[in-house]
Amino acid sequence: MNIKALVLVFLFVFLLVGCLGGPGELTRIDVQVKSESIDKERHIQDAEKINRIKSIMKEVSWNPNKIYDMSSEEDVKAIFFIDFDKNLPERLFEYKIWWNQSNGSAIIGSSEKEEGYGTLDKEYSEELEKELMEDN
Repeated sequence: MNIKALVLVFLFVFLLVGCLGGPGELTRIDVQVKSESIDKERHIQDAEKINRIKSIMKEVSWNPNKIYDMSSEEDVKAIFFIDFDKNLPERLFEYKIWWNQSNGSAIIGSSEKEEGYGTLDKEYSEELEKELMEDN
């Protein structure tokens, strides 16, 4: 392969990865709550509420190499719908959330390998729980 062809291939791949790897837009969050007393599903599409949840999720301390052995099923499952390209289907990111009642924090498991499991301190955990559980 000559140098020109190699450079063109490199530029094409670089542009393709750059376009697809952008931040994307969070357009909807589906929340599933299942416990002994509650079994509900809701869809969050309000832009203001989505932005609050998005900012809270930025506070998660991710550790892709840590694996938690959870003794119970998650308290909440949240599915984030992220639109990277208007011409392609949304990408789904699944988060399983366990609220730690003893210290108020949360453990979050991500479907993305780069994130793995993470923790959220008490302040942000309470905010996230409120945003995901309340209907307003």
